[in-house]
Amino acid sequence: MRSLVSNRFSRRATVLVEVCVLLSGFSAAQVSVTTYHNNKLRTGSNILETTLTPSNVNSAHFGKLFAQVRPDFAMFGEKDYQQLRVVARMARDLDLGVKVVGSQTVRERDGLAMSSRNVYLSPDERLAAPVLYRAMKESVRRLRAGDDVAAAMADGAKMIVAAGFALDYFEVRHAESLAPIASANDGPMRILVAARLGTTRLIDNIAV
Repeated sequence: MRSLVSNRFSRRATVLVEVCVLLSGFSAAQVSVTTYHNNKLRTGSNILETTLTPSNVNSAHFGKLFAQVRPDFAMFGEKDYQQLRVVARMARDLDLGVKVVGSQTVRERDGLAMSSRNVYLSPDERLAAPVLYRAMKESVRRLRAGDDVAAAMADGAKMIVAAGFALDYFEVRHAESLAPIASANDGPMRILVAARLGTTRLIDNIAV
């Protein structure tokens, strides 16, 4: 059984990982949410990252990798959740024969998602950075309690800004389609956040 692993913090790797990186021309860390079009995942509408990071790689790169390597499954870290959902939908819709599996985000003890970008945080910024996770957790608590979606998300955003972040987005989306959510009745939810602290841009997400 062959596998393709896309996870910066995986303790194990295979030769296939290196082969896939060479074929694509990009490392897993450089590949972000992309331009796969269908009736539920549309660039610039449901996908938040495509409007904010112009260097995104088209999802066709992953399609080419899957077609050439023919893995049985591919693991993508949930930290870049939008990428995970887009690639999973593409693989399913195009019948590529690969099962795309999400790998749980690895966190520091204070909740900050592990990332190579964290080394660029100053000591003071590092102390503030876990606010992203705390804001998400508080919004999840309120949403599960039945609070108004807009109010819960607005208060979470204020919490992040008050900690010194420049906020790109703090939104709750449908966990599968990434479509905007108006109420808890709209389906399974995922909170997505991206914000800058100094010169460092951090992204994160958690399930509701």
